[in-house]
Amino acid sequence: MAELWTQKGKQLAKLRRFAGIVFVGVLLAACSSDGDLDNPVSRRFILFNYLDGQDIRQGCGPGTPQTYRFVYVAQREFQVRAYDIAAVQGGGLIRVSILQPEPVGRRYPVTDLLAPWRPDGAEVMVADGDLAALDSALDKSGFWDAAERGLKLPSDGFYWIAVVCRAGAVKFNAWVWPSERFERLVFPAVLERIDQSAIPKRQPRDDSRYQIIPRTLSARREETGLLYYDLTVGDNGLKDTVSLF
Repeated sequence: MAELWTQKGKQLAKLRRFAGIVFVGVLLAACSSDGDLDNPVSRRFILFNYLDGQDIRQGCGPGTPQTYRFVYVAQREFQVRAYDIAAVQGGGLIRVSILQPEPVGRRYPVTDLLAPWRPDGAEVMVADGDLAALDSALDKSGFWDAAERGLKLPSDGFYWIAVVCRAGAVKFNAWVWPSERFERLVFPAVLERIDQSAIPKRQPRDDSRYQIIPRTLSARREETGLLYYDLTVGDNGLKDTVSLF
């Protein structure tokens, strides 16, 4: 009997090790941002890496086509708008992804069980003139200036993040509302012009229900049960990004 229990114990230990290896493999695959917010399962793992442009950094090098990422967070539980743009011959391909609460009563295809949690959006071609206007707007917005190290980006606030790969180098910057830097931004108007989504942009607003307070990792808002947190700008990117569960 003792020998039987020993064999079962060894089998159970092997199963646990195998399960652990599988879990780690899935976790590592999910944590490597591939620039896709469409999968609601992996999005919770890659979101912060996505905001930091980790996939752009990994793919940026000599001869790499110019790549842009703009993310507008308008109180994360209400709206996030992401714009991924890749320069191609004759213009650029822009992918717009919009995350926000789904309207009550909206119908989804029965073949896609994750549809309610997928972002709205589309892919469209833009002309060379649009990319030139975007480059000019980045210059006027002070994008190429050094990012404000230590700047806090609250999940229950309003802010822009931009990541660009140009000439084999990656540049990051961020702007939080309210601030003079935020008010001087020019590129959002260019993005709105080429954004063909029918979903209106959520504008910055004061809201006493969402008081912005300092926090180091995360906390759970009592009245909604939602997580809120601060991201911190470091040297040309986000500092200490950690996915939340």
